[in-house]
Amino acid sequence: MRIEEITLREIHMRLRERFETSFGAFQDRRILLVEICSEGLSGWGEATVLESPSYNSEATDSAWLILRDFLIPLVLGKDITEASALERVMAPVRGHEMAKAALENALWDI
Repeated sequence: MRIEEITLREIHMRLRERFETSFGAFQDRRILLVEICSEGLSGWGEATVLESPSYNSEATDSAWLILRDFLIPLVLGKDITEASALERVMAPVRGHEMAKAALENALWDI
């Protein structure tokens, strides 16, 4: 299938209760969503990152930047026959596993 369009969206969600861990507490989440469109279908993925790089090295803003400037240009317009092939297409970008997973999950969703 040919990857025809990729859209990044950020939504804000208030949690019902404050979420607290050893690396911080928060009640509001910024959520980064990826939509891939191909052959009349659309699939969705989420970059499961926090606003700061406190849990791992990625954060909402860095994932957005890596997706927008590096990963999406590598993937857009490509013919991907199976979701596992996406890893090879994104191989020039080291790390950023959460950003890559958002694209892969959107492709699996299709």
